[in-house]
Amino acid sequence: MEVTIVSISPSPLEIGNDFTAKVRLKNNGAKAVLVPSVTDGERVLGVSTDSTEEKYEAGDVSFRLMTGKDHRTPVFLNSGGALFANPEDVSSYLPLEPGNWLEIKLEGIVECGLEDCLGDIRPDNKATLTAWWYQRVLSHRINGCDETHASAKVREASSAPFSVAIRNPPSRSAKAAPKK
Repeated sequence: MEVTIVSISPSPLEIGNDFTAKVRLKNNGAKAVLVPSVTDGERVLGVSTDSTEEKYEAGDVSFRLMTGKDHRTPVFLNSGGALFANPEDVSSYLPLEPGNWLEIKLEGIVECGLEDCLGDIRPDNKATLTAWWYQRVLSHRINGCDETHASAKVREASSAPFSVAIRNPPSRSAKAAPKK
C-alpha cells in the first residue's frame, strides 16, 4: 500500500486551527487488498453467536508534523476519519485492485493529539507532514469476570514527507475598530 498526501488546506496551516487533507491510498501490490469502507463503526461491529466477543476492523490515518530547525521530533496531530469493516462481511470493504487508488478526505487540527506531547509545533516555512495508514482487527471478549482486548495488524504504510508552511494564528486582539 502506498500512502500519499495529495493536498492540504488552508495553506499555510495555522497552529491551533483546523485543516483538511486529501490522502490517497494506492494498491502497489500484485493482488487486490480489502480496505474498510464504513464510516460508522457501530454499523459493522461483529458479535459472536454467544455474545461473548465483539470484533471489527479499523483503518485510519494519523498525521505527524515536524517543525523547527532540524525536524527531528514528530508531533502526532489531532485528527479523525477512521473507516470500519466487519471481518466476516466482505461487503463492508472496498476491494482495491492492483494499481488502483482511493482518496480519503480527513479533518485535523494543528495541535498535539497525544496526552504527553514529545515535541513542539513552531512556525516553520519548511515543515514536513506525513500521513500514516494503520489497518487492524480489534476484538473484545468477555468470559465470566475475564475481559480480553486484542489488536492484530493487517497493514500499515507511511507517506513521503509533504512540505507545508506553519504559522501562528492571527492575533485575537486585532479586532475591528468599533463603529461610531
